[in-house]
Amino acid sequence: MPVANRRDTPGAPGTNLTREAVYPGSRISAGAEPRYNRRVHFVYIVRCADGTLYTGYARDPRARERAHNSGRGAKYTAGRRPVRLVYQEAFRSVGKALAREYVVKQLTRAQKDALVVSARRRHH
Repeated sequence: MPVANRRDTPGAPGTNLTREAVYPGSRISAGAEPRYNRRVHFVYIVRCADGTLYTGYARDPRARERAHNSGRGAKYTAGRRPVRLVYQEAFRSVGKALAREYVVKQLTRAQKDALVVSARRRHH
């Protein structure tokens, strides 16, 4: 499955692509409280207590945040609690969500920070 490179990633410096052009059907939000829908798949970013970012996939990002904070999440976040959900992006298919997760994980720290800030601006 082809994956967009960093220069093709929405929000990447030096690009003018919109997220919708690259990921049709996705919805981005920062901090909005989504209603759980079993047909929706999410890519999320949590900010750990040490300031690092962790990117993952979940069906319910708020429940996943609680799992991370209880120590049942990823090993990476277990020693970096508490974590706070700072970004989520919704998809209609698991395949599209997992492809987007891969792309987001390849972004630099600065690009991930820009993604979080741009989503926060859109919803405030």
